[in-house]
Amino acid sequence: MRTQKSLLPLLLLSAAALLAVADALLAVADAQERKNYVVHLEPRDNDDGGSAGSLEEWHRSFLPEATLDSAADDGPRIIHSYSHVLTGFAARLTDAEAETLRSKEGCLRLYPEEFLPLATTHSPGFLGLHMGKDGFWSRSGFGRGVVIGLLDTGILPSHPSFNDAGLPPPPKKWKGTCQFRSIAGGGCSNKVIGARAFGSAAINNTAPPVDDAGHGTHTASTAAGNFVQNADVRGNAHGTASGMAPHAHLAIYKVCARSRCSIMDIVAGLDAAVMDGVDVLSFSISATDGAQFNYDLIAIATFKAMEHGIFVSAAAGNDGPTAGSITNGAPWMLTVAAGTMDRAIRTTVRLGNGQEFDGESLFQPRNNTAGRPLPLVFPDRNGDPEARDCSTLVEAKVRGKVVLCEIRSITEHVEQGQMVSAYGGAGMILMNKAAEEPAPELVPAAIKSAIMTSSNTADHAGVPIKDEQYRRASFYSMGAGYVNPSRAVDPGLVYDLGAGEYVAYLCGLGIGDDGVKEITGRRIACAKLKAITEAELNYPSLVVKLLSHPITVCRTVTNLRKTNSVYTAVVDMPKGVSVVVRPPMLRFTRVNEKQSFTVTVRWNGPPAVAGAEGNLKWVSSEHVVRSPIVIPPAKAAA
Repeated sequence: MRTQKSLLPLLLLSAAALLAVADALLAVADAQERKNYVVHLEPRDNDDGGSAGSLEEWHRSFLPEATLDSAADDGPRIIHSYSHVLTGFAARLTDAEAETLRSKEGCLRLYPEEFLPLATTHSPGFLGLHMGKDGFWSRSGFGRGVVIGLLDTGILPSHPSFNDAGLPPPPKKWKGTCQFRSIAGGGCSNKVIGARAFGSAAINNTAPPVDDAGHGTHTASTAAGNFVQNADVRGNAHGTASGMAPHAHLAIYKVCARSRCSIMDIVAGLDAAVMDGVDVLSFSISATDGAQFNYDLIAIATFKAMEHGIFVSAAAGNDGPTAGSITNGAPWMLTVAAGTMDRAIRTTVRLGNGQEFDGESLFQPRNNTAGRPLPLVFPDRNGDPEARDCSTLVEAKVRGKVVLCEIRSITEHVEQGQMVSAYGGAGMILMNKAAEEPAPELVPAAIKSAIMTSSNTADHAGVPIKDEQYRRASFYSMGAGYVNPSRAVDPGLVYDLGAGEYVAYLCGLGIGDDGVKEITGRRIACAKLKAITEAELNYPSLVVKLLSHPITVCRTVTNLRKTNSVYTAVVDMPKGVSVVVRPPMLRFTRVNEKQSFTVTVRWNGPPAVAGAEGNLKWVSSEHVVRSPIVIPPAKAAA
């Protein structure tokens, strides 16, 4: 017995030692595991991008020789080499290799791979675009000749929305490629002029960019689907379906596998789109919430796209949860949210006790002539989500019953009551770029200004737009308002911005010289610049963090089209706020003439805890150029 007692502690110690050894081995294995990183580098002096070979050779010089020698055992170590929207590359590294690379001269930052979520026929008519040779939509050429680049889950090129009837060949500037050459059922055409797949979405870059989730096909058709006659969904909503810019070309960049979008592949898609020669970039992918711009690879990459003259339209996100909660909020992007529409396919459900509920359904009653009640069932099988959303129904068990599903998903991907707005917005931009009588060539900031200052804050009935709780929507809930395509193409005045103004704004954010360099790719000395605040940026809206003292800011507008025009300032603000505009009148005598004015905002009494909202309008005989004015609540302003 004594021997047994003495052995027990030894057995316990041995077990503990084995556990410790196992933990150590696991830690070593974890440290040796290769993980994906985006490596952000300082640009080389006089860097013009170079050939693909020389670029990758430079990127490989940052990796240890041992890293390069070990590449063959489980795939290449360098995944992407970026040249247009980011100086750097994506690579597979161990923890030790990543730490070594961080300390190398010329390395700005390493970003571990993260996966970002996707954000999700009647849109043109709802936004006032109608057929007819005298209408603006027709005069614009329906976006003819311009190229929209979509980053999403790919596309089904055989879908009727992507027929190329009436479309010209791709423009001469187009440099893209098509990976659909060998697939059956459709490929590239004068509609879908390019298609690529990246990284995990490409299955080792061997699979074509076919849409296996439906999201990319849906959003591509929303932005630029061609006209499809006699369209309907399960016998409802008959008519002609189309996107916002039906005669625009589509360039597809598959960067998402199902609902997961690798940040490495997103940057690779943006890089390729700039190189290919797109006019507009659009994506419905939610960036990292609340990240500083110099930590946000999408913000960094789109800054470079903006410098190349490419307009970027991005989704504001689906998550909320409060007003003003958005993703993709960098000011050099157009951030577009979703809103309800005026289409509804009505139906009424009458319960056994006589109660009636009006609602909407794509499935209309046809043969229930006897008027007999049907059983109502909810397929909740022990909380199984696939059962709750009707993904695993057994026909024999639900025949003759009304089935209550938690989530509806149908093949046609009809977004009942909701627009995929980033893509509708992108289609509108393309359509405006191809207008019959375009304004002088506009930079992305001026196009964004035209869209914001011409937007609507009232619905089709002239009633102020409401939020999801049916209260009057604030600017934090609806942004500048609902887009108005026909007015956006002729805005009258625009607020212009260039890279220099954005640099001054970035310096004003307090992210330091290194932070500004990470975004711009240039060495910046903020101490030698006049840094500006958010309110001082020449932006088409005005957010003033107003406390007890008045604040004065300057704005500059550029006149478009009319050689002789006069604009008068009209201010609409609550009584507790004073807004003075000087001068109160602007006179223009030529196209592209610029004039500046100041806006002074002050409280008439004690600051309002809830903040305040209103508008500054420049009104002429033909135009109303509206800029939202927002004073945040006291806590946000402090």
